[in-house]
Amino acid sequence: MQDEFWEMGAPVSTTLFHPKGNHPMDISRKLVASKEDHEIHKRALTALTHYYKHRDGMLLTRVMLSMPKSNRRVALYEWIRKFSVLRWDRVLERLVRSKKIGEHQDLDGASQIPFWTLKVKQAQRRHVSGNTFESDLFFERVIADIEANIERVSVVKLELTILTLQKIVAQKHAGMPPSK
Repeated sequence: MQDEFWEMGAPVSTTLFHPKGNHPMDISRKLVASKEDHEIHKRALTALTHYYKHRDGMLLTRVMLSMPKSNRRVALYEWIRKFSVLRWDRVLERLVRSKKIGEHQDLDGASQIPFWTLKVKQAQRRHVSGNTFESDLFFERVIADIEANIERVSVVKLELTILTLQKIVAQKHAGMPPSK
């Protein structure tokens, strides 16, 4: 599969191979980012440049907090995590620098990958009302979250969680409902 990068409103050409043969099919679709998305991305790039230069994540925090709690805000946070060692501190309600992880500055990558490409489709989000529960996706995301934040997870908590999951598995094998 071959993809070309897109600009605002430009068609994306994707080459796929026909399922009943090896001849390629050309599918063009239009991926559109709003003017607001481009403006947010520009502000985020400026803030990321400031962070790389001064190790001050406050501008990135302000960009993130200026957005409503939505799928776009989650995508921006994933973009920030991808291109920095900043993590959200729920107590302080701001981005803080993780000092245990080395940082690789990639401003070119950040400018080429707009934050909106990291949006998670609504059906893939965890615990969103109206969506069905998909256990495979749920566990993949939980494991990914644990691995991404392993320095903040205690060994005791991990062992307790594993023990609890093993107990649930044993109850499921026995046909008993899990205890609450």
